[in-house]
Amino acid sequence: TVKYGQAGPVELGGDDLGAGLTLSATRYQAEGGRAFVVAVADEDQDEEASGSAVRGVAPLIRHLVESSEKAVLVVDSFGYLRYANDALVSLFHIADASMCIGRNIAHIPNRIGKTLTSIVLTTLARRAPVEGNKRFFLASGDSHTLNFSIMPFRVSSGLGGVVFTAEKVAANGI
Repeated sequence: TVKYGQAGPVELGGDDLGAGLTLSATRYQAEGGRAFVVAVADEDQDEEASGSAVRGVAPLIRHLVESSEKAVLVVDSFGYLRYANDALVSLFHIADASMCIGRNIAHIPNRIGKTLTSIVLTTLARRAPVEGNKRFFLASGDSHTLNFSIMPFRVSSGLGGVVFTAEKVAANGI
């Protein structure tokens, strides 16, 4: 069964960078606790306006994943952290999330841990989804075994990234 929640339509106003754009998004909860989000631009918009969607996708996705119990991280195709929910900040013991958001993941392994940095950069390079169970070493020196998935996404021909989701494996391995 698939459950869903909706956000939008959200009007992304026009400015000197281009025309405005209307986006609507739907979050789907699939079996096994997996979730995915589909954001769609209004069909009446010009092809030229689609580039402006990028500026408005982050707040729309944030609305859909902010209350998730899973840790969620969004990294763009250039390696810059664009979003981390509270569950991720807590799970990875990030002292100050503002020192991570907007920075390149390759430059901050001392804040988020080397395992997360490595796996995200590898997925960005390969552009293929990854899921599994892995021990993540944190910046603090601690480690957690996490069930995780990383899903690449693409907004336009040159712009996309990955969405990382994870949850801690209980002590008994479940």
